[in-house]
Amino acid sequence: MPVRRWFPTVGIEDTEYGIMWGARIEAPGSWQMEIYRKDDFFHLSGGQADWEFGHWMKRIASGEMFQSGKAYITAISGGIEDLCRVLNEQQNRKHGINGPGGQFFSPIFNEWCTTWGKPSSMKLTPLLETVRDLGMRYFIIDAGWYADGGGNWETTQGKWDVSSELFPDGLKDFCGKIRSNGMIPGIWFEPEVVGEDSELRMKKEWLLHRDGVPIKSGSRFFLDFRKEEVRNYLELKIGELIRDCDIGYIKIDYNETIGAGCDGDESHGEGLRKHLAEVQSFYRKIKRDYPHLVVENCSSGGLRLVPSFINGSDLSSFSDAHEIKSVPIIAANLQLQLIPSKSLVWAMIHPSDTPVRLYYSLASTFLGLQCLSGEIAELPKDKLAVIKEAVDLHKTVAPIILQGVSRRYGPAVASYKKPLGWQAVIRYSQNRKEALIVLHTFGDSPGRISVPFTDSEGYSLRSALAQNNRALNLDNESLIIEDLSDFSGAVFFLTRP
Repeated sequence: MPVRRWFPTVGIEDTEYGIMWGARIEAPGSWQMEIYRKDDFFHLSGGQADWEFGHWMKRIASGEMFQSGKAYITAISGGIEDLCRVLNEQQNRKHGINGPGGQFFSPIFNEWCTTWGKPSSMKLTPLLETVRDLGMRYFIIDAGWYADGGGNWETTQGKWDVSSELFPDGLKDFCGKIRSNGMIPGIWFEPEVVGEDSELRMKKEWLLHRDGVPIKSGSRFFLDFRKEEVRNYLELKIGELIRDCDIGYIKIDYNETIGAGCDGDESHGEGLRKHLAEVQSFYRKIKRDYPHLVVENCSSGGLRLVPSFINGSDLSSFSDAHEIKSVPIIAANLQLQLIPSKSLVWAMIHPSDTPVRLYYSLASTFLGLQCLSGEIAELPKDKLAVIKEAVDLHKTVAPIILQGVSRRYGPAVASYKKPLGWQAVIRYSQNRKEALIVLHTFGDSPGRISVPFTDSEGYSLRSALAQNNRALNLDNESLIIEDLSDFSGAVFFLTRP
């Protein structure tokens, strides 16, 4: 979980001349970056965590070679948004955007916040028609589809056999229903772990050890991907399910941390490094063997948002902050680390949502790729109509999300728990002929805001997702939005000839 506290990105600013130097490292596991002053210079170092911080030491014999992970380095004229935009572009130019670059950049429905780890054909079948009519392309079955005998989704991973209790007609039958409704089925996996209630935990020779003892964190043990038999087992189980059920999307999750490292090499840190190298190699092979698959990088919603995992997948879940009011704040901030076309932003929909809350949640999804969840089949027609409007607009503005340039405006948010003020993210298309404005207000928000809108001449409002036709005007290179209330959200799509 390489971003449990920090992203492996650093920026150093010369405030007098408006220049920034920046770096980002791939960092699949333990890493460190250090800045210090000596004499009249600043110094920057970074890479694999050393013995003190990451218990890493490696012996390289004469004639051998060791290659570190990649680093991305730049110097720019501008601020932190400019720096991170260049690092994001550099990263994706190096590896290629192997994700939603057009053909499958489409809204997604994931049932996680509908069944909360207890999916079944009986619970999910009533959702299919509603999700289909909203225009969603992917229908994802999340954790728990394998839990038999009253087991818990987070204690039974490992064997990966479909539950006959939850899917009595088989998962293939239900995935066929998804396909017959014009959608593509997806499924959740947590391949690297074994739950404490899984039979596979008895294969101790397959597990990672530290100081001779199997590593356990919470309810999970960890498989040792340095072992060929482990990789072969998972390749067989995952591959059979993909082929048998015609799966088109896999969500790869990872919800506990190994810690300092594992036995098997000259240091615990080197064991961890080799293990994670094989983990990433395994995921690349899955992608090669099944090129039609969309692969999502999750890890408790964002704890592996580092270049080596981002570029090894098609998209990444932005956070596990599914329902709290800071969702749009997190999604906007994350654009500094993850291009929006790879950022899966969730919106939880409930029948109890007020109209203000509904627009607030849906507007957040325009900060990345739209993902919906919740009790969607229980919604009244008027709320379904608003969601359909949001899905249709998201499809319309997809080219801007894919290739645009973002700027955030508004006061700094001091608290995620009790946010105050407002924020607006303006994303311009590459040719500057289109602009997408995503607005959110928080506590103690003003009733009227003015957002800088450079080169505004010729723009006009093409469409909007806004409650009560919220007033919007262009005035002297500013965007004026009125009639605002606390914790509201709106999206405006502007075009010019």
